[in-house]
Amino acid sequence: MRSPGTRSELGYAPSEGYELLEKQRVDMRMLEPEESLKSFEELVQGYSEEQAKLEADRCVACGICAATCPAHMDVPGYIEAIRDDDIPRGLRIAYESNPLPASCGRVCTHSCEYVCSKGHNDGEPISIRWLKRYIADQIYAQDYEKVLPAPEPENDKHVAIIGSGPGGLAAAYYLRLLGYRITVYDGRDLPGGMLRYGIPEYRLPYDQINKDIDYIRSLGVTVHQKHHDRTRDQLRGPLRRL
Repeated sequence: MRSPGTRSELGYAPSEGYELLEKQRVDMRMLEPEESLKSFEELVQGYSEEQAKLEADRCVACGICAATCPAHMDVPGYIEAIRDDDIPRGLRIAYESNPLPASCGRVCTHSCEYVCSKGHNDGEPISIRWLKRYIADQIYAQDYEKVLPAPEPENDKHVAIIGSGPGGLAAAYYLRLLGYRITVYDGRDLPGGMLRYGIPEYRLPYDQINKDIDYIRSLGVTVHQKHHDRTRDQLRGPLRRL
């Protein structure tokens, strides 16, 4: 609601209690406690398009969040993409510094929100993590290749990565974009590391972990698991001698 403001000798001043932007964040849809106790269905249900745009409208693009994010994601950039209804652009921005947006949009530590300027002066910080999740949720996995950049032509260098946790997967993704042939070796039955084995499914559904990992694999990254390849057994002896 617009305020006509008041005139004074010092210039324009807003009416008492007037705020240019909403102080309170848009509520996130959650399962009711009684319903959540009956299954491992995801507790947080995510934003609708209307809710995401309303929350994105609260952002003042100050950039403090990007400086605080461990991955230095361009948070104002992908929030602007939501506001502009350009989800493909938002996904490209997310992947520039984080190849696991479906997972991190649910369980990252969101340190960016602790410094968000909207969290000062009795307001609530922007729901940055939920907006990142919103972007990843809007595009089907099979459509990622239509939106995201293709890898450089394959070169003659081969990189082996030990471990398919977030660090290993991120290294695999960015090295593959540069044209390297990538093989990831992992000691568990399924890839994902602590994303899969350390976080309950009601916080991070397995299909969302798979969405992130399957796209990385689709670029030509090979992942060898404990019970699905003999290479690990062949390496076990030399590794022990080290």
